[in-house]
Amino acid sequence: MNSGSRGLIVSILLFVLWGTVITGPFRYLAYAFRSVFLMLCSLAHIPQVFSAFLVTLALALVAVIFLLLSSKKSAEYMAGIGAILSVLYYLYTCIVSRSFDSLSFPVALGLAAALLFMMLRAESASLWLGDAYFYSIPVLLFYELVLTPLFSALKISGTLLSPFITVPDAGLSTRIGNLAGLPVLVWGVFLFTITLLPVIFFSKGRAKG
Repeated sequence: MNSGSRGLIVSILLFVLWGTVITGPFRYLAYAFRSVFLMLCSLAHIPQVFSAFLVTLALALVAVIFLLLSSKKSAEYMAGIGAILSVLYYLYTCIVSRSFDSLSFPVALGLAAALLFMMLRAESASLWLGDAYFYSIPVLLFYELVLTPLFSALKISGTLLSPFITVPDAGLSTRIGNLAGLPVLVWGVFLFTITLLPVIFFSKGRAKG
């Protein structure tokens, strides 16, 4: 299967199963990058509105870097990198909250699977797993930039389709608000579109599997 089709299938599955434990390991990677970038913006005292734009662009850049790296021989290692970062962020959240939740097993399983695939030289499985980790970033952006303001505008509960499609009450779009008199949904769709275009472009021409 070509890389573009693989990325599309992975993205759809992540979107549909976003609120379940199945996507837990992948969500944690996206949230890890999001949290780090928001923290850096906070340390730099960047206004909330501008931080939303900067974090969105930074997350898109991470996704593009992954796509560029996965087009080379290092593709089979991307699943392991994603799994390790996901585990580290999960452990960080556990230390902060001083508790473990039901995602501890799926997160650890993701790391075990990534390491096993590398040891067995299961390149195709590694490619799918790597995509699952890093395509979680554009899926997160879609949820926070498009679905959050859309559900808010329509006054729909974010848990209406729970546990599958679970929409957060607040996200990056919340930081933007109705900037310059434009509805937050317009800003969200605009930002998501300009970040999605390079992801689509660089999704092609990578390793098949």
